[in-house]
Amino acid sequence: MTQRSHSIPASFSLEFGAEKWHSTAANSMGEFPSPVIEPCGDLVAAVAQALSQPIDFPPLADAVMPDDQVVFAVDPSLPSLVEVVCEVLKWFVEHGTEPHNMHVVVADNQTRVAEDLTARLHEQISAKVSVECHDPDNPEGIAYVAANEESDPIYLNRRIVDADVVVPITCARPASALDYMGVFSVFPLFSDRQTRGNFYSLPKLGNAEEHQQLKHWADQAAWWLGLLFGIQVVPAGGNQVAEILAGQTEPLEQACQTRMNKLWQADAQPADLVVALLDGAPSQHGWYNVARALYNANQCVAPGGSIVVCSNLVEAVGSGLRRLRETHDTPAKRLAKDAHDDALAASVVLEALADHHVYLVSQLRKETVESLGIGVIENEQQLVHLMSQHATCAVLRAAQHLSILPN
Repeated sequence: MTQRSHSIPASFSLEFGAEKWHSTAANSMGEFPSPVIEPCGDLVAAVAQALSQPIDFPPLADAVMPDDQVVFAVDPSLPSLVEVVCEVLKWFVEHGTEPHNMHVVVADNQTRVAEDLTARLHEQISAKVSVECHDPDNPEGIAYVAANEESDPIYLNRRIVDADVVVPITCARPASALDYMGVFSVFPLFSDRQTRGNFYSLPKLGNAEEHQQLKHWADQAAWWLGLLFGIQVVPAGGNQVAEILAGQTEPLEQACQTRMNKLWQADAQPADLVVALLDGAPSQHGWYNVARALYNANQCVAPGGSIVVCSNLVEAVGSGLRRLRETHDTPAKRLAKDAHDDALAASVVLEALADHHVYLVSQLRKETVESLGIGVIENEQQLVHLMSQHATCAVLRAAQHLSILPN
């Protein structure tokens, strides 16, 4: 069911990650969509239900032999990542998989997440379970799989390629999401640097035909890898889980899109000021999710309006974002070919700055943010003051998950 807009109350709270700001609506403060999603009450039961009765697929225990090397490919954007992954692996152990045959690969360099996950797995399952972070810049950790229909090479994490069984555990996203690549998202998440650069290009992602071609490439990679099933986690907001689904590729994707449209589709009227709040654990407050939130905010801000992205961002500015400091030439074309992890975020920022004022709440130094052409909001009072300067305001809660309907 589409989330309809409603009036902002006189006093309301803005939650983003570990922060909770209290604000007072100034003047006649527009409308905002606010999805209210109940988290699943019992995570253990939700995992057992999904894996024992997957969609259009036999129970997952029947798909794995005791001696199979099983690799769990984990999306770092998962809500309650440590808890979800731990419960999934516990289920597999209970159904015959040996701990020393289980390996977890987390996409991107999420060292703190990997450390926390390792500690939990060793405590609750076995010290024989291995956890590693995927490194797209390490050629020794990348393996060639095949070529797609256009003869483009498919490279993936070597541990994943060598596995007997690969179990993707990913966060469900709406098909309208900036970087949606299908239900598994193993490719290009676990690919090499050049491939990721080819995918995370705003001109390609913003073009419906080219975006579809990239998704087709990702689907082919999953086919060549032999992926038959996957696990999707539907977010509930507040770093919680609404539902866990598992099953065969196409029916799983259809089921996830149905759930995401029901829970996270927002009909937002254009507003002079859009405040986009990032949700989740600290590991989810990186530049990728800032880009997703800013992209959604850009869909519902009035011409010439302002956008505020509220986050707990601590991730440093990389090579892609530093291109925004170039004054002698527009960096748009260079960013389109830039393969660094933050190049997509830089392109989204650049596009938003072309027509709007953009502000950021983060843990980064004020001078660092302002050097990118982005304004800085440091406290509640500054945000309330900015609200008072705009006639209407839209607040997008858990903005990285939303699907904004076109006006």
